[in-house]
Amino acid sequence: MTRFALPLFFALAACSNPSPSAGPSVASTVTLPAASGARASLSVDAARVHQRLLVRDAAPTCAALIEGIARPVPALIEVAERALHPPSASIVAASCVARVHSTDAVDALERWVSARATLGLALATLNHIDAMDERVATRVVERALAGENAVESRPRIERTTRFPALAERARAAVLVR
Repeated sequence: MTRFALPLFFALAACSNPSPSAGPSVASTVTLPAASGARASLSVDAARVHQRLLVRDAAPTCAALIEGIARPVPALIEVAERALHPPSASIVAASCVARVHSTDAVDALERWVSARATLGLALATLNHIDAMDERVATRVVERALAGENAVESRPRIERTTRFPALAERARAAVLVR
């Protein structure tokens, strides 16, 4: 029993919270530690958005995510494209871009729906077609049906109720993998 006591003590000590004087927290720094889930350093605004997505309960609203952020659209796009953990962080950020800021982020939305590497962001984007401006939705759908994620995109596009012509276009599209 005694031989396990010392290693257990060190294991518990390593898990304890550091003192406040141990250094800056994730929220006060731009270069995030590897455990924070960022691929590299984030801009100040993106780091603030990412910090708000680290909650363990329900994700904050889009308005709460960008409150006090000087340039919210670039910050949300950066988090969507670069955050690794929690796994939902990039999807929540992408959903906010698609639902609330689609007219300001058309290039990012088109990039996400067309590339295989961003399939998760593509599906999150396409879940919110009905929240987009018609011009933006049309561009995004056309890019999705012509891109590498066309097969996976089709069911989400077909579900749109606000733009029946786009849903019909998806049903009529000939998809090749």
